[in-house]
Amino acid sequence: MTGRRRREGGPEYSLDMVHLLARLKQISVTGKARSEALAELPRTVEQPSEAIRKTLLDLTESHWKFSEQDERGWVDVYRILKFNRLLWVKIKLEKRFAKETVIVISFHHFDDEIQV
Repeated sequence: MTGRRRREGGPEYSLDMVHLLARLKQISVTGKARSEALAELPRTVEQPSEAIRKTLLDLTESHWKFSEQDERGWVDVYRILKFNRLLWVKIKLEKRFAKETVIVISFHHFDDEIQV
């Protein structure tokens, strides 16, 4: 499941797996990403968690910008136009409670001044 980025220059995590987990609602959103979504999404969005899920389902490899590694492992960073906003979405996959889960680490508008 992992390691593809290093071999092919694409996302670390398979988007097929990200989409499957999003369809199954196996998603965990960090407090930071939840706060960013609440601040960023239009007020007409009644369920931010569902908006995040739909955003994950709409990701394509063309939205992928880069992957980075930190002390906790690899994360993939995507940029997608959604809800009339250009968003940065930072994700990783990991096992939680014996299930594979998509972790949404960051979900904010694109701005060169903001660290992804």
